[in-house]
Parts: sequence; C-alpha cells; structure tokens
Amino acid sequence: YKAKEFTSAEFQVLGRLAELIVPADSVSGSAKDAGAPEFIDALAHQNETIADIFHGGLAWLEAEMRKRYGASFLAAEAEQQTAMLDLLVATERAEEQRRGEQLVYQKSAVYEEFSNYTVRRESELA
Repeated sequence: YKAKEFTSAEFQVLGRLAELIVPADSVSGSAKDAGAPEFIDALAHQNETIADIFHGGLAWLEAEMRKRYGASFLAAEAEQQTAMLDLLVATERAEEQRRGEQLVYQKSAVYEEFSNYTVRRESELA
C-alpha cells in the first residue's frame, strides 16, 4: 500500500500507534493488521480537516517524543512509546474530570433552585 496523504514516516507512526492501541492477541490481529492505517490515510486524503488534525497530531507526537526521550516515536523504546500514550490518556481523563466539575459548578444555581443544594468550590469551604 502506498499512502496517499501521509509521508512514509507518518504512515509508519500510524501503523505503530495502531499496534499499540489495539494489539494483536490470540484471537485476532492488531488494528494495523485490520488496515486501520490505510483507512485513516484514505479518510484523511478525502477530508482536509481530518488530514490537518492527523498531520498536526503526528508532528506534535514526534516533537514531544524528541523533547522527552531524545528520539523519534519509531526510534524510541517500546516502554517510552507506551509511556507517552499513557500520558495522553491520563491528561485526557484529567481534562474530562475538570470539565465535569466545571459543568456541575455552572449548573449549581439550577440544583439549588429545586433542591436547596449548593455546590461550592473547595476554596469556599474553609
């Protein structure tokens, strides 16, 4: 397969990410085996917005790996690759939690109106 949207290096990174995110097991192959990189390439080739998102994300990943580990994503050790993915997941989960707490606080006036329950920030409790 010759990538239509991504450079050879970007396409290789997509393949490695697919292997890490959905690895092969005793029952089935990895996302790479299932053609996820080819699907992403075809999708990005047909949609400029998606292409921009992936190009930007891959560029960020490469820069962050070089900053943290002194190596490109593909040249890094497997433990470093998974550590980076773990960091991304942890960051996203923390952001989701923060957004959820913010939403509860924003809606606190509605809660108080029908239940006399008030949401206060931790700093307001002292």
